[in-house]
Amino acid sequence: MKKLIIIDEYFVDMVGHYYEYNKSVQEIFAAHNIESVIYANSRLDPKIQKELGAVPFFDGLPKNKLNKIPVLGQLINRARFWRSLYKKFIELYKKESDPETVFFFTTVVWYNVLAVALAAARSKRKSVLLYRLSVTEHPGLPPSLWKMGDRLYKYTFKKLSHNKNIRFVTDSDVIAAECNEKFRCDMRALPIPHIKDDNKNTSTETIYPITTYNVYAPGAIREEKGIEFITSAFEYMAQVKHPVLEQITLITQYNESADKVRNAEIRARLEKVPVKNIFLGNLTTEAYNQQLNGAHIVLIPYSIAHGYKARTSGIMSETIAACKPFITTKDSWMSIQSQKYDTGVSITYSSNEEFAAALVELTNHYDTYKQKALKAKAGWLAYHSSQNFYKLLAGVIGW
Repeated sequence: MKKLIIIDEYFVDMVGHYYEYNKSVQEIFAAHNIESVIYANSRLDPKIQKELGAVPFFDGLPKNKLNKIPVLGQLINRARFWRSLYKKFIELYKKESDPETVFFFTTVVWYNVLAVALAAARSKRKSVLLYRLSVTEHPGLPPSLWKMGDRLYKYTFKKLSHNKNIRFVTDSDVIAAECNEKFRCDMRALPIPHIKDDNKNTSTETIYPITTYNVYAPGAIREEKGIEFITSAFEYMAQVKHPVLEQITLITQYNESADKVRNAEIRARLEKVPVKNIFLGNLTTEAYNQQLNGAHIVLIPYSIAHGYKARTSGIMSETIAACKPFITTKDSWMSIQSQKYDTGVSITYSSNEEFAAALVELTNHYDTYKQKALKAKAGWLAYHSSQNFYKLLAGVIGW
């Protein structure tokens, strides 16, 4: 009997892509009468355990004194983590013993790839590995250790290439091209599945002259999400007394679980800008969808230094599906989608002048960009659909 084991040791709560992605995969395969079980972090939220029938299974990276020792202590901790993770993967392969069972690792990155590769290569079971980050850049790893990251990927791809039951996938066409050129591994790019047919975020706004624009920066404020850039750009516009500020309501989000000191600092800086500010706290999925639907312009100027040259953005996917004009970063995965679907505006990261100019462009020609967004939505949802995701992944598996 066909069965899919969804493996994500980073899945703890509803923050980030983990919840939506793993839930969507489970629902898509259930619609095709294929059972799936999610094995997640041992700290998985009990409510999610109950909702998804997910199994708390993996221990996270240890929090101890070694983490406070730069590089050496952190590497020792990481090595211990890899060893314990490898043992849990082997345990899971033995536990789910039906030969028709397929193992789907939904988050493969440089900091777990060694454990994943060693366990998957040792097993004779069919395993699908989904790569989330570039294999030539290693966000989170000090640049001085990037050669170590390169060696990790080179070793693991070589190890995995000897096992005919291994399949390589990603959600980024940039990563797929990168890996196929570098390792000749036949990696396939999959659609992003968590834009569902019943949750397309269809815009409720009507196209008519607008005097005030809701400009929304979704998600918890983090450096990689461009919050420093956004804040600096608005400070710059305040300094030059830019007239576009009079047309804008800026909406930002401050999650309680995030860095409270950083939250307070960013909020204090934005409060000094002569623009109407709305500061949000934690949002449920429903509240987030509501905010996205109410936005006129979405800010996605993510930092390519944090891997967004290749890695995907769930918020970008949801923004296009919600037919919203947006501002994003040049030379990123998001800008490639912007160009491909002829929607949004791409700017140079950290250029306050380009940020201001993009706001002017979008507000002055909003009806044009809204029409582009509506066309982009149709193409986006045609590819990133539940049906297409199942078709492509089932084809990779051989079902």
